[in-house]
Amino acid sequence: MSYIQNIYSKISNDDILKYINFEQIRQEDKEFIRNDLWHFEFITSPPAVYFPGQELIQARLKTVSFDTEENITTLNAVIRQFNINQAVIGGNTNGTITLNFVDREDQAIALMIDDWREKIFSRSNRFAYRKVDLMCDCKLQVFNTNRAVIREYIFRNCQSNKTLEPFGTTSDSPDTTNTELDFGMSFEHYELIWYIGTVTEGIKAIKGSNIQKPSY
Repeated sequence: MSYIQNIYSKISNDDILKYINFEQIRQEDKEFIRNDLWHFEFITSPPAVYFPGQELIQARLKTVSFDTEENITTLNAVIRQFNINQAVIGGNTNGTITLNFVDREDQAIALMIDDWREKIFSRSNRFAYRKVDLMCDCKLQVFNTNRAVIREYIFRNCQSNKTLEPFGTTSDSPDTTNTELDFGMSFEHYELIWYIGTVTEGIKAIKGSNIQKPSY
């Protein structure tokens, strides 16, 4: 073997970037996560509030977004002029959900939103229903391309936090619509369940501290 070949062989064996090749990058043709394969539903509906039904809600729901109050912060100590940091996180697991709907002439979604607000505090007689009658549980599921669940969020004790938006500006044009509605809820706690594996190998649910590094 020539001197040049020896050098090339040594560089190849010691090359930190040798993973940059097609076989490594293709990752055995694993699929990307898509943001259009999702399912949202009310696990329970608020007992005192008008509820148009799961099928109607799912047919008119365009997008779902949520945010939590969780934040990772840092504890810091200076010891002998060395800065020692430790990541910590508060116990907050509450947050908000925003649902974007396209309503129809029957105004079923608008009625649900406004009835929820009315039951919190009536415009006419100032009567308020109990909290237990105005709460619900919801879940958001994310799917892979085989339509198997890969992630699931469960939101506990959801309550309305947004009133119905005014009708808006009227118009004499027949091609304008006033059917998109944003509805907000606050939740007190959420759970996250991971579904690890593939359809052919079997998928198992992993929750909380039971998470382990996937075998693939």
